[in-house]
Amino acid sequence: MDKRFAKSLTWGKRLTLVVLVLVGLIYLFLSIAERLKEPARLGIQDYLSQVTGHTAEITDLELFELAPDMMFRFHGIDIRDKADHKKVLAHADKFFIAMPAWRMYLGMRAYLGLEVRGLELATGYLTPKKIDISFAGISDPAPEENKAQFLAEGTYNNQSLLLTAEMQRKVAGKHYIYSFSGTFPFTFKLGNIEASGLFERGMSDVTFKQVQVVRGADRMEFVLKNVKNDPLHGVAEGSINGVEFNGELKKSGDDTLFVLSPVNATESQAREIEAFLAKLRGDLGLDESSTFHLELAGSPSDNTQTTQETDQE
Repeated sequence: MDKRFAKSLTWGKRLTLVVLVLVGLIYLFLSIAERLKEPARLGIQDYLSQVTGHTAEITDLELFELAPDMMFRFHGIDIRDKADHKKVLAHADKFFIAMPAWRMYLGMRAYLGLEVRGLELATGYLTPKKIDISFAGISDPAPEENKAQFLAEGTYNNQSLLLTAEMQRKVAGKHYIYSFSGTFPFTFKLGNIEASGLFERGMSDVTFKQVQVVRGADRMEFVLKNVKNDPLHGVAEGSINGVEFNGELKKSGDDTLFVLSPVNATESQAREIEAFLAKLRGDLGLDESSTFHLELAGSPSDNTQTTQETDQE
């Protein structure tokens, strides 16, 4: 046998042995860690407090597994206002998540299971109005017939809410693994609003394509491109009832603005678009106290806002 081949084979065996030992030690460590539920509960509670900037409380960590798959099941999660402990900003009755451990370590977003039940978000926390979600998570009741969906249903601003987003499904042993593809369709229903489109994730931004928003006889179609988070910004183009517009999503101080600028619209068409946007504001709960504003460039509400800002200065 060639000496170089024998030497490489020896190093190959050594490397394999080292990897096996490391995997064994990691598995042993994770198995021991699974028995420490209370420290894990407190650790996750502290992590949520750091992420939200408020006080997190977890009543019970019912399931805690780290190998061969990562699984967590919580009961009673509360996010309390740091300045007013009695005020609950967010609450969830139950939360469950399961992920293949090796995919998690590699930073791959894939799930064996994901669901939250009894989720409540207080008015002004994340959303302009109170939101109650009875169920949100992976829905896949008939894999042989339908595609898997991420589904959320409940109420928002005292209106029925339903959100779906298509997910990929792959067979892995006895389980299905679910994930979102780079581009996936979504639907959104809120009271009288029905919307659909495609969500596309890029390297550093996201794009919403083929978006259609229908409310009664009104129809809005647009694409929102190159949406980046820091600082928040995106550009849009589309039409409302056949009238073309350009748009811009941006931050202005603590507020988020989505400003639409009609192209060659007559005065009556501009009034019609403003009336449609006013209906959307009402449905979405975008009142004067909201930090998100859906505006028509040059509209009376736009001018009022500018006047208020001038008066404050």
